[in-house]
Formats: sequence, structure tokens, C-alpha cells
Amino acid sequence: ELKPGSGWYKYLIPLDIGNKGRRINDPDKESIETIRLWVTSPNASEMQLQIAKIELVGNMWQREKRDTTTPDVLPTEKVDFYTDSARAERLKVSVLNSVEDDDYQRPEFIKAEINENRKEIAERALMLTFSNLEAGESEEVTKTLSVENDFSMYKSLKFYYQFRDGDEIIPDADKKYVNFIYRFGKDSINFYEIRVPINRAQWNASNTVWDSVEVNLNRFSIIKQEFVFNNPGEKIDTISPDGLRVKGHPSYSKITKMWLGVLVDSTTLFGSSSYSGKIVIND
Repeated sequence: ELKPGSGWYKYLIPLDIGNKGRRINDPDKESIETIRLWVTSPNASEMQLQIAKIELVGNMWQREKRDTTTPDVLPTEKVDFYTDSARAERLKVSVLNSVEDDDYQRPEFIKAEINENRKEIAERALMLTFSNLEAGESEEVTKTLSVENDFSMYKSLKFYYQFRDGDEIIPDADKKYVNFIYRFGKDSINFYEIRVPINRAQWNASNTVWDSVEVNLNRFSIIKQEFVFNNPGEKIDTISPDGLRVKGHPSYSKITKMWLGVLVDSTTLFGSSSYSGKIVIND
């Protein structure tokens, strides 16, 4: 319901509506020629409706079909981010920007960019919204890069993050049960991983405080070499005490995929509790 004088509204309408929306005949998404808008009102009074813009937006993050019985075998099928409704409810990916979202402001560590009209360009960040994850559970999304990336020229990797809206659900501010996961590598059996523990104490109501993570990429090589030396002949899958993981035989010079996800610690004392919250990531 639109109320006069209440400001701007932002609507996100999924195109894969399933049986929830209205279909007339048999429309084809690959052949769209017209868009129809209409307004209904319970009374006959006149009103003016302004529309700032209409645009089609997509998401490059997808889900890969899981096979928990053979975790060292590559998945052969991708699961669409939107149509896999059960998993989509557990982890959602969205984009915030400093122009359209009131609860997101350009961080101080990001320099403002100005367009040709001398207006500040919207600064964007990625947000993961996770819901009802229990002890030992995880969800992640994958982005396949269009070209092979070479990380070997970089010395370190740094990103900033916020934890939002989880203060009433995560039970203990002093313990860190939820982990934000960032992976990069060749595929799901050859990758590097950074595991960042988060907790309720990191939540701030103003959404202006950022935590940061910086990792020297050489650390991964050291962790891998130590595992091979101490475990000759074994498949490589090792994680350091501070959350750096190497699986398989990834290469800095052949990065084709990235993963973002949330993992709940299986050792939590609150095994029957579920965990929900939001993590905003900015590089």
C-alpha cells in the first residue's frame, strides 16, 4: 500500500515467481517486448505517482549441488540461486549501495568517486543474510570468474566486514560460534580458505563500525608445505589455528572461482540453537 507523502519505495520483484504470481497464457522470458504498470485504489481520488527508474538486475552468485557422501568429487550440476527455495531461505545474497539504502553509508576507508555530473557515485557492498543455521551446518554461494585470475602478484588480501542484526539470536557474546568464509581457487576440491569467526559483540546498531581481515598470501604456501612434510602421501586438507585452510592443489595463478558462506561451529554448547544474522562485506 502506497501512502501519499511517505517518500520513495524500493521494490525487488523476482522473475522466477513460480506459482505465486499471475501468468497470462505462456509468456517467454527470452522475448519480452512490453512492460505494463497499473495502479489500483480503493477510492476515486486523484494521486500522482513518480517512478524514478525500472531496471533488470541479476546475481552472479550461484549454488553448486552438494554431494555430502563424496566431498572430494567435483559437483556436476549447479543449483539456481533463486529456484532452490529451501537453501535460498537459509542464505541470501544482496547488494547494498549508499544511494538507495538508508542503512548503508560509504565507509571512511572508501574514497568517494564523482561522475561527470559532479554527483557521488553509489558505493556498493555485498550482504549475506543467513537464517536458522544449526551447529555444524553451513551454506555458501559460488561465483565463477569469466577469465582466469592471477593472484600471485599480490602479497596480501584484505577486506572489511560488519556483523548485523544477530544480537538477540546468537546466545553468547564472549564465544564465537558463527564463521564467515571466503574461498578462492580452481574448484570445490582445490581452494584456499579464510575463516573469520564473528559474534554478537561485534554487532553495532549504527552500522558504521567495520572490522577488517588482512592475510599474507604466503601463509597458505607455508601451511601446505607443513602438512605435506608431516603427512606424506595424504590428501591435502588442513586448517591453521587462525582459520586459514588449504584443500587440494590450488594455485595463486589459476583462480577461477570464489565462494562466500557461513559456517556454524560444530563444537558449540548450544547444539539445539539456530543462528541468524547478516554479514556485510566490502573490499
